[in-house]
Parts: sequence; structure tokens; C-alpha cells
Amino acid sequence: MVLQTHYKNLPKLLIGMGTLSELRREMIFYKSQYVLIIAEPVFERTDVLQAIKSYITPYVNNVRIHYVTEVKQNLQEREVFTTTLQFNKYDTIIGLGNSDLLNYAKIMAQILSHRKDAKPTINVTSCKATLSLILIPTTPTSGIEAAKKTYTYHQHVKVIQTHKQMCPATIIYDPLIPIKSSPYEMISSSIVTLSEAIEAKYFAHNNTRFPTAAIKLIMNYIIRATYNKDDEEAHEALLKAGMVLGLAHVRRNKCSLIDCMTIPIICQVDVPYPVALSVMLPYVIEMYRDVNEKRANKIADAFDYQSSNIDSLHSYIARRLTNMIKTLGFPLHLRSLGVKKEDLTTLAFNSYTLWAKNNRDEPKWDELTFEKIYNKAYAGKTESPFNN
Repeated sequence: MVLQTHYKNLPKLLIGMGTLSELRREMIFYKSQYVLIIAEPVFERTDVLQAIKSYITPYVNNVRIHYVTEVKQNLQEREVFTTTLQFNKYDTIIGLGNSDLLNYAKIMAQILSHRKDAKPTINVTSCKATLSLILIPTTPTSGIEAAKKTYTYHQHVKVIQTHKQMCPATIIYDPLIPIKSSPYEMISSSIVTLSEAIEAKYFAHNNTRFPTAAIKLIMNYIIRATYNKDDEEAHEALLKAGMVLGLAHVRRNKCSLIDCMTIPIICQVDVPYPVALSVMLPYVIEMYRDVNEKRANKIADAFDYQSSNIDSLHSYIARRLTNMIKTLGFPLHLRSLGVKKEDLTTLAFNSYTLWAKNNRDEPKWDELTFEKIYNKAYAGKTESPFNN
């Protein structure tokens, strides 16, 4: 089934199996002639990229493919964005890849749309747009592709920029594409999405339903997608989770709590960010409770659990997260990452320092709060992270 949505001031969303073929219509609608495809090198010889080329080539004059290696490293500083592309004329950019790659494509589109010979806009609906941006996620995302935001990295911390007028023209969510990703890529990206949805649910000023919907989709389908690679429904659900989170318009201008807990770990030991995050997420629920304990009701609803007892709700959420992470085969405690007992004080100091830079009035945490959470994650009290 192909579901197409097109809302004012939002990108056109094409959702469903086989929607990649809709690129033909998009080329015609946007009157594309000079197309730049920005992709990860892993797709160089895949049938996905070959399909994209076959769909668009009959309708355009020229197609150029730019492969971006070490995408995150390229996002460290704005100055590293390639200048060679800026000397060519493009009217359409297609981004194919994970969240970082799609974000890179958005920034390149912004740079190219601000050339001296172009109007400084990326029009969403007009077929006479200066530059049309089409994004194609290849893994579950945290929704950055659907938000009017871009980011760069500064010492592993995302620096978010909001662009009121900048929005992709079309986003294609085809579950047949993520099926070609490795299980690790799918699990890692989904856990990142889940963590951002939980963070958004606790910190959002308005009790929006979008983060809850994202949480429910991931918790219901991530195991299926992991152990049945050809489960198209499950992969589509994980793509939708990122999409709805992106449409939630969640404020992301500050360093998230889970980032404050995770970044010091990846700076201390050589482990991937999603792995360190998965270890910490169940334990950080205790701190989220200090933010807004009433929000646990809605999160527990997403897990199909109801209780009038606040302690029970938060303990259940933490246990469900732990069980999910265990089932996915990810580590459950800091010791498995190579973190030593004597590292915990340093981790707590660095974590608290990151959090303090946010200048938030509430909640009133101190360095000891962060150290307590790290101690629990080190001990690996997976059954009940709230035990003392």
C-alpha cells in the first residue's frame, strides 16, 4: 500500500512498499533537469542506487552522484563541506542514507540554494522551485529529515540550527530499502530514535502524542524487524516512528539528558554511541522521573501497561527497556564496555558539566546524582534499576 500525505508547510511524505518508484513523478512535478544524488559509499553498487538512476534518468538531462565517506566527521565543522559541488548547477538534490547523511544533504541543499545566482529558498510546493530536495531514509531515523532543522557536531554534541523556511520537498519512506541494511544498523538507529522519543515525552512543554506513537511503534516492532529481516510491516513501522517524531516539532536546541550521560562514555572508552546509549537508557529513566513523573502514564500506555502507582510505572518502563536491549543482544552494563570502577567519578563530572551548560532551572541535579546513575549502570542492576 502506498500512502501519500502532503500538508501545507510540510514536506510531501510518500510512505509504503514500492514508493521509491514515485521518483519518476517527482522528477516530472519538480521539472528536474540537473540532479545531484548524495549517498553513502555502501550503496555504490547496490540495486537501490541502480533503481533510483533508472527511475530518474529518462526525465532529466544530467545525474551526478556524490559519495560521502565518514559522514559524522564531515559534520564536525561547517567548513569541511565540499566546495567542488558548489561550482555546478543543480535543481534537485536526492539524499540517500542514514540520519547523518540526510542531514548532510539538507545542509548542502541550503548552501547551494544560497548561491549568488539563486534565490535563497527551497520551495516545498512550487514546481518552479530553485532547488528541490528529496530525502530517502535507508534506516530508521529520529525524524531530522522531516524537521526544519539541521545539525553539526561539536565534540560529539549536536549543534542544532532551525531554518523556518527550509524544508525538503519530498521524503520517501520505502520499507524495502531498510531491509537491505544490516541488523546492527537497524537496531542502533531504532534505539537512538527510541531514546529521543522518550526524552521528548518527558521534556516537551506540550503533552503531544507524537513521541508516544514513536515509542509504541518501536517497542512493538523492533524485535520483529531484527529477527525477521523480510518483515516489511515491521520495517515500515520503524520508519514511521522516526517520521512522526520529526513531525512533533520537538525543541532540540539543548544537549539532551541521555546525550549528557552517553557522550562521556564514548569519550572514555572506544565504543559506538548507540551501544553506550543502550546501556544507559534504562537507568536514566530514574532521572526522567524527576523531570515530569506524570508523563510515565503515557509511556507505560505505549508498553500496554497501566498502574496508578508512580513507582511501579517507572520501574516497569526501565525493566521493559532492559529486556528489549537484552533481547536485541546489546550490552546491559558499563563493565561490558570496558569502563572501570575508577572511571565513574570522571564520567559523572563530565556528564554533569555537559548538563550544566544547558542552563536549565529544573530539575536541581548535582554531580552526585549523575554518579549514582553511573554506579547503577556499572553494577548492572537490570531487574530493577531503582533498587538502592
